[in-house]
Amino acid sequence: MTIAIFGSANIDITVNVDELPDSGQTIHARGQQINIGGKGANQAVAARSIYRGGVRFMAMVGDDPFGRFFCSEIQRYGLSTAHIRTHSNSATGMALIHIDKAANNSITVCGGANMDWPDTEPDSLFFEGAKIALFQLETPIAVTVSALQKARSAQALTIVDPAPIPDTSLDSLLTLADIITPNEDEARALGTDKIVTIDDARRAAAHLCSRGSKKIVITLGKRGAVYCEVGRDPVFVPPFNVQAIDSVAAGDCFNGALAASLAKDMSFDQAVRFATAASAISVTRRGAAASIPSCGEIDAFLKTGHII
Repeated sequence: MTIAIFGSANIDITVNVDELPDSGQTIHARGQQINIGGKGANQAVAARSIYRGGVRFMAMVGDDPFGRFFCSEIQRYGLSTAHIRTHSNSATGMALIHIDKAANNSITVCGGANMDWPDTEPDSLFFEGAKIALFQLETPIAVTVSALQKARSAQALTIVDPAPIPDTSLDSLLTLADIITPNEDEARALGTDKIVTIDDARRAAAHLCSRGSKKIVITLGKRGAVYCEVGRDPVFVPPFNVQAIDSVAAGDCFNGALAASLAKDMSFDQAVRFATAASAISVTRRGAAASIPSCGEIDAFLKTGHII
């Protein structure tokens, strides 16, 4: 069975600093990296790394050196460029990332070609035969909603990571998505109270579940996750004890791993724990797509508690 991911393609320019700069401050970095990223691409790499069935990824890049670099690198991760579109009048999307020594990050995204999808795309054929369809919000909301509708028509299970949160209403996403995976800030933007405690997260998950989605997972970073599905009380998934050095793409890794584990017919409970473990491993490594673990690494971590 196939996983279909529709989303963003970026080039990540990352600098490592002791502390995130204040307004007007110029600081020296300790190192730099240039890698592929974008929430869509990161999720696709995660799904491909974990799931050995079919994984399709559709994104838009610019007709520029960064776009060609992106296509070259995505193939290195085992993904086809058959569904990568090139926009002749837009630059490839870019993310400018600062990461401090405590693994906190500050990210500025230039959407570029990601925001120039025509309303006619993606084609319905992209979702044909897909078991899981995975989305984020680094593409135009109207296009993403249309893609969700096409995925639902193709009878795919739809997962939406509602990030970054836009200014427009996301009520349509709550009804079109089978699973929504906000972090605590995104959950609040979707209409929950502020999440301070785990009980707050439980209440928030139950509230979102009552508004249309069948299943909700609220990711809590180093505090673990809480998930809820219709007809069940919310469940807390404790965090894994790891030494984080870079939290960029941890949420993307979670979502790609969640899609992959569900495609492998894990139960929802198993899938959330598996995805939480994948995300925990990713924060111990630098980079976005480069930080994503393999299925074997996640299985070993779940068994032993040690990262190989």
